[in-house]
Formats: sequence, structure tokens, C-alpha cells
Amino acid sequence: MGQLAPGTPLGKSQALFPRIEKAEAIERMEAMEKDAQNAPSPVTAPATPSTPAAGGAAAAAPQAAPEKIGIEDFAKVEMRVGQIKTAERIVGADKLLKLTVDIGTEIRQICAGIAQFYEPEKLIGRKVAVVVNLARANCAASNPTA
Repeated sequence: MGQLAPGTPLGKSQALFPRIEKAEAIERMEAMEKDAQNAPSPVTAPATPSTPAAGGAAAAAPQAAPEKIGIEDFAKVEMRVGQIKTAERIVGADKLLKLTVDIGTEIRQICAGIAQFYEPEKLIGRKVAVVVNLARANCAASNPTA
């Protein structure tokens, strides 16, 4: 049951991943990029201050689209896989965890805004991607004197 009988003719087969011609792919990508650049920006109504009598909330300011980086910038990123050795909540911070991560050549302390999504004890032993050449940031919640 559920098997083909020997000699059953099959339909014409097709490639799962058909070959794409390089020139055609480049043309399609350039057209998509051109369309994205020429697309009109969404029209937003001017923000009007709301009054308590109006009962409405003030309109949120539209967020600017994140700046895109080139391949030159991406090539500067140095990433390594590290293993989490310790993880603990930071007192007074709802979103931050203090992680100790072994990246092979050294052990780093990392503040990660993932406390809403992960329990610290379940992170120990997990592997994570670490940007090792990222400039240090002051994690004020972990340093009461900051």
C-alpha cells in the first residue's frame, strides 16, 4: 500500500532547482533594486498633538529605515562560535542577561537583551554566534557605579 507497482510510468521529471542564467539573474536583481529605490515612501499624516478631551493617543513618529551597509562593512565583521559557560539575570534589568562565553581564545562577558525569551539556566552549554570585534558597550545595568 502506498507504493508504485513495478513498470508504472512516471510523468516527465523536472529539476528541483533549475539552473539560473547569471545574466538573467543580475538583470532581475538590478530591476528589483531600481524598483525599491524608486518606490514612493509611505505618506504619513502630520502629527497633531492630542488632548485629553480628544481621548486619542499621540501619533507615533515614523521610524526611519535602517541604513544599509555595503559588503566592505560586512567584511569587517569577525564572528566566532562560542559556548555559554554561565548565565544570570542582571538585578534591576528586565531584559538583560549577563553571559560568560568561551570563544576558544578567551572567555568573554556579554550583556544580552534576551532575558524575556530565555531562562538563564537553559542557556548554559548552548552555542552562540559572537561578533568578536564589536566595540565594547557599557552595560549600565550590570555596573551600579556607571
